[in-house]
Amino acid sequence: MHASLHECTRSDGSCLLHHGNSSYLAAVSGPRACRMNKRDFAKVKIDTSFRLKELHVFDRKVNYLLRNVIQQAVTKKPFPRQLISCNVQEIEGNNASVATAINAMCLALLDATVPLHFMFCGVHISVGSEKKQPKVEPECSFLFVFKNSLFTGGELIGSTNRGTFTMAAYEQALEKAKESALEIFDFYRQVLDKNLGNILAYGSRV
Repeated sequence: MHASLHECTRSDGSCLLHHGNSSYLAAVSGPRACRMNKRDFAKVKIDTSFRLKELHVFDRKVNYLLRNVIQQAVTKKPFPRQLISCNVQEIEGNNASVATAINAMCLALLDATVPLHFMFCGVHISVGSEKKQPKVEPECSFLFVFKNSLFTGGELIGSTNRGTFTMAAYEQALEKAKESALEIFDFYRQVLDKNLGNILAYGSRV
């Protein structure tokens, strides 16, 4: 994976994330003033937009999952009557790369210094058929979303799937996803450490 922050000058935080053959650009704006007809006087309102080149039924489920994860992660009460806009744009990818979009959004929220209850990450796992043939679609695929945890490293907070599967296959996929989640959270820390180092280096030259 490779991440680049501050890619959108008009947003408060952004991340361009590359993973394999997939690339997603996530941008976050706010908290900022919200229109009266959309205003919530008790907490911040969050708008999300998940834009793909081609929209499938599975992607609609991912959009719903991403929206719910952001709603859980963001600390809302400190910003009543305010609006936070979260946008993800697919630059290059496929159906197996939507986890990259979720990870780009988390890094964009961190880049925008939006207060979060927790960090989150998405992990995609494919389960193929026993007959290994080239260019054959997997029998089932899972998208797991984890939040960081001091006790387990990663705690499952959401998931969706496509295709049919057994519980044994689900449990096996979940264990693999947990291992990947730990690596992704470590990657987040590396990206943020590097970004902080660049900011401090720039400040010392001013």
